[in-house]
Amino acid sequence: MRKLILLEIEATSGVFLPGIAAAILSLGAVLALSTWVQVARHDDDGAMPSPGGAARGKSDRD
Repeated sequence: MRKLILLEIEATSGVFLPGIAAAILSLGAVLALSTWVQVARHDDDGAMPSPGGAARGKSDRD
């Protein structure tokens, strides 16, 4: 599903544009977190990985 937002520059307020930006960023964060949780649930060893790194107990030396 794709949505297109058309804004008239003269008709929008200064508070509206940061509000739209915050809403888009928060929706992106929710999508990223839900994907991270879904991947973590399908992990074989059950350990929850950190969002920016490898899961604890796993390394290249093992």
